[in-house]
Amino acid sequence: MNVKAPLITLALVILVGFATYFFFIGPQLQEQADLSSEQQNLQQQEATLQAEISMLKDLQANQVRTRAQLNRISSFLPDGPDQPGFLASMQGVADSASVEVTDLSFGAPADVEGAEPYNGLQLSEMTVSTTVKGDYFRLIDFLRRIEFQLGRAMITQSVNLSPQSDESTGGETMSMGMESVMYFYRPEGSDNANNGIPTPEPSASPSDGATPAPGESGAPATPPTPDAGGQ
Repeated sequence: MNVKAPLITLALVILVGFATYFFFIGPQLQEQADLSSEQQNLQQQEATLQAEISMLKDLQANQVRTRAQLNRISSFLPDGPDQPGFLASMQGVADSASVEVTDLSFGAPADVEGAEPYNGLQLSEMTVSTTVKGDYFRLIDFLRRIEFQLGRAMITQSVNLSPQSDESTGGETMSMGMESVMYFYRPEGSDNANNGIPTPEPSASPSDGATPAPGESGAPATPPTPDAGGQ
């Protein structure tokens, strides 16, 4: 019996099987694996894009509110000290609290230590010394109103209260001295001479109850008239 023929046939079948796998099935399986890996990468990219789209939608939804907040913050930090505007704001607060600003003076402007310039502007500060006259509760109301009514970035560092005789009524009133720091922007590298900021001069204390004219150094606007009913 000839056993070579089945062996040859088996060898040919095995050879054809290996050839079929290496030339047809193997490449298709590799291609399928590559397609599966690419699909996973695309799914990951899609998830990342969806997260970015969601974040952009949130930013867009909050854009109006964020812009309003930025505008509000910038309104507290004007370009330059704007002493006349500050005086008018302080006088408005005093009017609302029915107290009298008897003295107000400014220190020299200076850059805020550690604050980096932004868009060519440097955050600066200026000391403000204020003396206000009124009864105790109206002075407390004046301090409270400064926080939400002044409209300027300012920190009050110290407050001193002392009793004072009121010559007009013969009664007792109180005098309050405040030391504060107000903040503003000015061009980077500027100084008093080239920034249009006048060199501050000591303000004279009003005599006989008179208040310096508006626009003078250390002078508030028209003195407030206390409300009839008080606050």
